[in-house]
Amino acid sequence: MLGLLGAIGYATWHVHSNASSSSASAVTNLATPPPTNLVPVAPPAPVLSQWDGLRSGPVTLEKIGEGNLVYAMGMLTNVSDQQKFGVKVRIDLFDDTGAKIGSATDYASSIDAGKAWQFRAMVVDRGAVKAELKEVTED
Repeated sequence: MLGLLGAIGYATWHVHSNASSSSASAVTNLATPPPTNLVPVAPPAPVLSQWDGLRSGPVTLEKIGEGNLVYAMGMLTNVSDQQKFGVKVRIDLFDDTGAKIGSATDYASSIDAGKAWQFRAMVVDRGAVKAELKEVTED
């Protein structure tokens, strides 16, 4: 009988000591670094500016033809499910020191839902080297 009680006591001790060591190893496993075979995720796409369902990308300055005409050009996409009417863009112009030297505008009578408009605003400020879309309004 004494042997039976000893065996039960030993079994109980053995089960409890394994349970506590397995919980300790679970904690240890949580602290281990992640595997190194993970595939890197591409960085997110640049955030585009958006005005009430109209999304824009970058604005560039482009010289057209052989003359001296320069335009601030970019794309405005209607990502809404409604047609937009009387859309006007205002682009700020900057010189090589970063100082604002003027602005340019363009106008579209409408932009259909899901469609894009390539705006082209004439730049009259000769020292402009950078353009930034500052405002989009709708009639």
